[in-house]
Amino acid sequence: MVSYCQKSGVLNMKNRISSIIAALFLMLSISSLCCINAEGSTIDNNFENGIITASSPLITDYVIVHLAKAKGILGGWFMQRQSSSAFTLKSPLPESVWNEYRFVYMTKEGQKETVWFAKDAVAPDQTTPPNDLFPIKIVNKSGKSDNSVYLSMIARLPQNENVMAYLAFDSKTMLPIKVSDNGTSGTCPQYSYQLSRLPKTTDNTYQIYVPRFVSGRLYISIDKPLPFHVNSEPQGLAEPTAAAEGQITSSVGTIYDIVEMTWKPGENLFVNTSNVDFFSIPFGIQMNMTNGTSISRGYNFSRSEIFSKASTLGYPLNNCIVKDSNGQNIRLLGGTIGTLTGKIPANYLNPSIDSAWNNLKVYPVNTTFEGWTVSGYVKKDNLLHAHAAHPAFGSQFFTISKPTSQEVFAGDGTLAKGTEIERKVQAFIAAAGNRGVLHSSSIWWERSKYYKSDSLNKGYYNKYAQLLHSVAAESRCYAFSYDDVNGQESSIWEPNQKELIITIPALEGNNSQTPTANTESGYSNAGDINYKLEKGNISVNSSAITSYIIVHLAKDKNIIGGWFMKSIGNGAYSFVSPISQSRWNTYRFVYMTSQGQKETSWFAK
Repeated sequence: MVSYCQKSGVLNMKNRISSIIAALFLMLSISSLCCINAEGSTIDNNFENGIITASSPLITDYVIVHLAKAKGILGGWFMQRQSSSAFTLKSPLPESVWNEYRFVYMTKEGQKETVWFAKDAVAPDQTTPPNDLFPIKIVNKSGKSDNSVYLSMIARLPQNENVMAYLAFDSKTMLPIKVSDNGTSGTCPQYSYQLSRLPKTTDNTYQIYVPRFVSGRLYISIDKPLPFHVNSEPQGLAEPTAAAEGQITSSVGTIYDIVEMTWKPGENLFVNTSNVDFFSIPFGIQMNMTNGTSISRGYNFSRSEIFSKASTLGYPLNNCIVKDSNGQNIRLLGGTIGTLTGKIPANYLNPSIDSAWNNLKVYPVNTTFEGWTVSGYVKKDNLLHAHAAHPAFGSQFFTISKPTSQEVFAGDGTLAKGTEIERKVQAFIAAAGNRGVLHSSSIWWERSKYYKSDSLNKGYYNKYAQLLHSVAAESRCYAFSYDDVNGQESSIWEPNQKELIITIPALEGNNSQTPTANTESGYSNAGDINYKLEKGNISVNSSAITSYIIVHLAKDKNIIGGWFMKSIGNGAYSFVSPISQSRWNTYRFVYMTSQGQKETSWFAK
């Protein structure tokens, strides 16, 4: 057994719970409470010969230790006080069944918790990243072995953005592309890296570090590495293509997807889940901050559910589902690639665009947004004569030609030309065209109006974008080029970043935590469990629960408390709220299954 002593920053929980009962509840709960780092505070801990020790002069009362397998909590135990600040506990579980632990303890400032520590080595959370390298964890929940998951990352060099480069995972450096990289296969095999070859932190979780880069794309593929080909130096790189067969970089039959990132010198990491071209894997991304908070983006529905929804939305979206010879879903093509490959008619959006252009002859553009003032109307020459102004960019008169269906989908051609002012308004038009609101500038910024059929858009808008936004967390995703207009994108760019976690979800089956109505029984479904709320009484039935189920009550997701639900037999549980309904408006469940502890997303009361 490796012996070590670790230091952890003491974390001050945003939602403080002062009672011992609440501490017992936390012991069993996988809580995602936000934390604030209390600088200068430390707790010493050690695991040796089956004994866990913890000490800190800041501890005023109890210390609880959580034992877990890959952060799936197996249980929590009060530690025995040896002195005013020292506590010990003999491992209550066989060492073979757990591999990490953390502490929850009381201080004069309230209850706090540490990060997770690895049992046999210094915990990855406590390692200090090398200078100017950004830490990224990859979590594999795909159901595929770690040997079957491949990573590739390409980007431009920040010191010379005309140079394309690839990430050498071993050396943590971006290497300029070379024609000699093609090798005998012509597909640059050194650009791809098996997930299992990376440093492992916990079960199915691996660590990579990236240096500064510009316009990066992290490719993650299943079962086979992706092909690249260098046509010329320094930037003639052919990347994997999901659209064309017969090319050396063709990847039509491979399940893969992309996370886009940029980390310029002196700036925060910019990251988003990009599904502009196609959807294949519903990645989850989480940015952990140095102050203990986190920001997450991704999807509320499983891969299987998303493809199932696509198949029911009719032509042409169901025509954009790409399957392999065995009938397995490979990807769903977006508007641009769908049009290029003939899955979507080249003139698909024309009825909506034509109607909007005619309407703008009568009802001019007149709108303001984020400091921009835009006005104009379509004249007899069929051009939109526009004027745009912004305090930081000045003002300009210009014209815009009526875009084609493909130009609206792709945000290119007549919608990507001219000055910065022109391009800004063109982005507004592209976004409105995709969302089915181009005909009236008065609703360009009303999200509740997006993707709704009416007499002016004729029911023609980007059904692919409609689907992805309907299944994305907070309705945020990148489903077309200008989806960032009006804050609909899935980007994270906030300051005080600590690490990025990218999760590959299950490729098959229903791992959704988003409730769906079951009107016959009055229950809604959230993955493994069915639940309903009636007048403050919560009922659950589930055959998956093997032990306990806890319900968290919260005000705007700020937890007030957690209570064990009462088993009433045959997989049914009940709970009567002990606090006034006016004090809480959201709730969720934490429960034990044969696969370990799980938790649902938050549900509105």
